[in-house]
Amino acid sequence: MDATQLAALGTLLDTMARIYHHPLETDDKLAYLLALDDLSLEAVQYACKQVFRSETFMPVPAIVRSYAKDWQQKQRILPPSMPDAELLALREAMITPEEIHQLIQSALPGYGWEPPQEDTPNAAD
Repeated sequence: MDATQLAALGTLLDTMARIYHHPLETDDKLAYLLALDDLSLEAVQYACKQVFRSETFMPVPAIVRSYAKDWQQKQRILPPSMPDAELLALREAMITPEEIHQLIQSALPGYGWEPPQEDTPNAAD
């Protein structure tokens, strides 16, 4: 977080402390800042919103962090959509199992994996 975001986080912590009637000493606020500084401000804002909705008492930094991690996880679940043309180009660029086998053999000589063989009709059948 940059200085502006840290200031916004400090304001959120002050608001939380006021709502929960739990004054934060400078050292307490520093502990929260240290615990949350690797998260985005958006994740921490979401976490604070969830705290206000769910928690009865002033949460420890780990609780705020867990709500922020939930937000981050939700952001990963919905990947940006890919245009159809880009998807088709990607599918055309996919390599075959035989090409994968060649790559494996070049990286790990003697690996021993053989690509599946096509079923050939047996002359005895």
